[in-house]
Amino acid sequence: VEFFNHIFKNPPYNKTSQKQKKEIMSRLGGYTRSCFVSKHTSIFIINHHGEKFSEQDNDILKRFGIVFEQTYTRFLDLQKAEAQAREAQIELGLERVRARAMAMQKSSELSDLVDTVFKELAKLDFALQACIINLIEADKLCNTVWMASPDVDEIPQSYLLKFEDYPFHHAMMDGYLKRETKSIYVMEGTEKKEYDAYLFSDTEFSRIPLEAQNSFKDMEKYVCSFSYSNFGGLQTVGPEPLSDTNLAILERFGKVFDLTYTRFNDLLKAESQAREAQIEAALERVRAASMAMHQTEDIGNVVQVYFEQLKHLDIPFAQAWITILKLEEGYFDTWFSPIDGIYDTPAHFKMPSAPFEDTTIKNWRLEVPTSYLSLKTKSEVEQFLFACDEMTNSTYFSHIQDKLKMERLEFLEVRHKFGFISKTTFEPPAKEEEDILMRFAKVFEQTYTRFLDLKKAEAQAREAQIEAALERVRARAMAMHDSSEMLEVADVLFQQIRSLGGELWGCGVVVCHGDQKDDEVWFANEKGVLPPIAMSHTEDPTHQSMYDGWKNKLDLFTHVEKGQELQKHYNYMLSVPSAKPLFEEIQASGMSFPNWQKWHAAYFSRGYLLIITLKPYEEVSIFTRFAKVFDQAYTRFLDLQKAEAQAKE
Repeated sequence: VEFFNHIFKNPPYNKTSQKQKKEIMSRLGGYTRSCFVSKHTSIFIINHHGEKFSEQDNDILKRFGIVFEQTYTRFLDLQKAEAQAREAQIELGLERVRARAMAMQKSSELSDLVDTVFKELAKLDFALQACIINLIEADKLCNTVWMASPDVDEIPQSYLLKFEDYPFHHAMMDGYLKRETKSIYVMEGTEKKEYDAYLFSDTEFSRIPLEAQNSFKDMEKYVCSFSYSNFGGLQTVGPEPLSDTNLAILERFGKVFDLTYTRFNDLLKAESQAREAQIEAALERVRAASMAMHQTEDIGNVVQVYFEQLKHLDIPFAQAWITILKLEEGYFDTWFSPIDGIYDTPAHFKMPSAPFEDTTIKNWRLEVPTSYLSLKTKSEVEQFLFACDEMTNSTYFSHIQDKLKMERLEFLEVRHKFGFISKTTFEPPAKEEEDILMRFAKVFEQTYTRFLDLKKAEAQAREAQIEAALERVRARAMAMHDSSEMLEVADVLFQQIRSLGGELWGCGVVVCHGDQKDDEVWFANEKGVLPPIAMSHTEDPTHQSMYDGWKNKLDLFTHVEKGQELQKHYNYMLSVPSAKPLFEEIQASGMSFPNWQKWHAAYFSRGYLLIITLKPYEEVSIFTRFAKVFDQAYTRFLDLQKAEAQAKE
């Protein structure tokens, strides 16, 4: 009784029920045991009668013991073979991970490596919801998570995760700092719900497909197993804790990756150096294009090179542009990357515009390095592009919408001294893109400084050219000895105006005689000044307007006509007896009357210079300067004419 009481107090018999204990104790007549002991096993028989077993019984026991020893020996052999096979399977998995790591040619292939780790652990019967490689930066309190999961069909992605005030994050950081090779964290209940809400809403894990997110949320708990090392750690997520054996395997995989992480870092460093060289080469191409500018119009080539280099660097953009602000003048000019062909002339935007004034312009005035504007709906995009069309008086931006079908836009604008360089994408820009654009902004600042220097030099050269042309007219006027040389002065005048460029159709001098209805017109072509004709200013509206400008002492009057309206004017000129021979001669020479023209009347004291252009002439102030010089020449002509009359008298 004392013996059985002792037995019932100790495992495994302490779990015996009271009924069983009572039954055993009721039939006790003693306790007899025969035992056969072999190398690895022992086998015994017991009775409760207090009588020894017979020799025959013991012989049978011995024979069973020998057979069981043989059985157990085979069991040990099988166990050893299975252990060897398991070890070979584990080592093969580790070798596949090593081989994939050594085969990496670029750091982004870490995606393939985590996928390999996941597949090899699955082959080893790990029940996994996710396999994760954590790249922890303790000084920055952040973790780059590379995750493979059976619920995410895409190739494994990386997600940036900041260490924030969550128990799980504190546990991870603590385990990493201690370099724990075997660590388990279980998240369930309220903690899991709160963490899921944070993870899939406020972090980059929100990019995971919704179906996969729900799969994680539906789990009752997260059992996170870690093997931390120098780079961060290898992690699995599953519904149940890993066994000690599988934890040991995870530790071995973690050690293998810890060794291969050196190669990853080497690749990362090499890629960083190559990327830096690529960026610097792109910047240098823009600098070279800037230095190759010999005239201001060459800036279009620099802009084109800039857009090409953005593509060369794989900077994503739906459209990129460079803007020069002219806030005091109330406008800004922008070069856009081409949608169809090359768009090498800047678009002219009139201010103000609320989207720009509230963000870009405001930040530029405050010298904010970068600005962001987010248009999250198709309606917002269309309103913005419509405003751009209104400011430029074009349909270019509506064309962009029709071409690209943009549903949302994310703007990144980087400030430079004269404006900003920008790009728009359909997703928020990455930090590298912002850094690269800031470097391009500095280069373009140098480009535009050179452009302004060239512009100033060209303006000085142009001024010298204009002044030389004016001086030739003055010199010829001062060289007159009799009034008949006035035609030669007029011829020099017209030659000098033509030498300054522009598409001129004709030049002339119109002398107005007070209240007389006829003006004296000296018209000139490439052959010289034609004989003067009398032209009424009371019948043709254009001539009437130019005459009124002289009467009102204007400096300059301009008027544009085209199409049928212009054709009516020339039909009238062909009907004027004094003018008909002149215009018939023009037709006979092979010249055709234009479909568009602009009259410029630059006034002097006795009339006006008439310059007709086939395209808008940007430097109309030149005409008024020639008019002033011709006024001096005509005054000398009148003086000579008066002196000749006196001498004749």
